[in-house]
Amino acid sequence: MFGNREQRYPSHKRGVKSAIDFEAVGGRFLQVEFDDDKGGYWQLDLTGAYEGVQSVKRTVVHLFPGFVAVLDEGNLDNEEDISLRWHTINPAQLGSSGAFYLTNEGICLAGQIDVQTGMLTDHRLMRHEYQAPFHKDRAGDLLDQRWEPYLETRLHDKHYRILSLFALVPKANAFNQWISTNNRWAIRTQDGDCAVHVTDKELLVSSESLNREWKVDV
Repeated sequence: MFGNREQRYPSHKRGVKSAIDFEAVGGRFLQVEFDDDKGGYWQLDLTGAYEGVQSVKRTVVHLFPGFVAVLDEGNLDNEEDISLRWHTINPAQLGSSGAFYLTNEGICLAGQIDVQTGMLTDHRLMRHEYQAPFHKDRAGDLLDQRWEPYLETRLHDKHYRILSLFALVPKANAFNQWISTNNRWAIRTQDGDCAVHVTDKELLVSSESLNREWKVDV
């Protein structure tokens, strides 16, 4: 979200049939590649999905078996609040400097949020809440609050670049397992290692132990 504005959506007048112009309010793929042995990556231009922006881009890399890197970057028309939210199946536990982890049915996810460009406000754990006038159904009855959890990273700037990292790890060794050294993030798990390096021009996600690598132009 930018300036507390959600994504744009088609507007319709009651009783007037009109076509939904998804292209005008959605995104478009810039790069896509998949490999049955090592995973895949995709890159989206999401500029059209938001108001008040000059550019919005997301690059996602999935390195088998259980590593994901997401690079969000963009430029706004003006300096304002920026909110990146990751919705989790269970409430996460927040560590220091953007580290977090969560567990579900014996599976643990170790995460790391790295704000590379932009003035960071904070990382915080939140829950969704239906608020007036959207807290009732058509009959006027109160909606059941589900309190879905999410992790929010807040910035205030005109430019931003945020790297989000995810890895499946043993529960006993979950917390703060992504380690940063010389502008490079790395983690070791029971399934192998993973290293992530970002430059002005490329996103590199690799595993020396698994002999797998994705290199994506950004």
